[in-house]
Amino acid sequence: MNITEKKALLAEFEKFLDVQMENKITVRRETVIDTDKYEVGDIIDFTLTTGEKVSAMAMRQEEDGMLFVFIDCLKDEYSMNETNINEGGYEECDLRRKLNTVILSTFPGTLKDRMKPVYKEDKLRLLTATEVFGEDSEYDYKEDNGIQLEPMKERKNRIAFQGKGTDEWEWYWLQNTVKDSAADFASVYDSGDAYYDGASFAYGVRPAFKI
Repeated sequence: MNITEKKALLAEFEKFLDVQMENKITVRRETVIDTDKYEVGDIIDFTLTTGEKVSAMAMRQEEDGMLFVFIDCLKDEYSMNETNINEGGYEECDLRRKLNTVILSTFPGTLKDRMKPVYKEDKLRLLTATEVFGEDSEYDYKEDNGIQLEPMKERKNRIAFQGKGTDEWEWYWLQNTVKDSAADFASVYDSGDAYYDGASFAYGVRPAFKI
């Protein structure tokens, strides 16, 4: 094998390592664990195919897996619907479709292969107002039979930034529509408080998924 062939082989090997690192999913905890046995509070770090680095926290153990939620919003903002209406609710909103097409397509294959349905057949979803705030919200939200997630009882876990590693607090969407409103969906204010706004506004997204 001549020097040119050796360099070409080395370049191919470096590309292979780069792909492996992009697909790598790490778990942060004080002790080393089996990554299939998560506990509430565990944090996993991974990189989207866009190059965006993200982290997600284990929020609730369910029968078929652990529910994870992004710690921060994606760097790109999205509207719930292109037009300022909430007819059809989360079930028929544009953002639900984008979550499970455009956004899901950016997840590393090693993670997508392990993800379980988290809302009907969907692999990604938004949280509900009750999951974030409990039952004591000052707003009259619809479509919610959830239970507050234990980490969300702390305000710091309700606050999110616009992209990991930034210093910009972000508003982000929830599933619920607002009663007596034809336009509004529930959201989380940048200070971690409950709020709402028109469906066409561009806000942050904190995907939830199950593995």
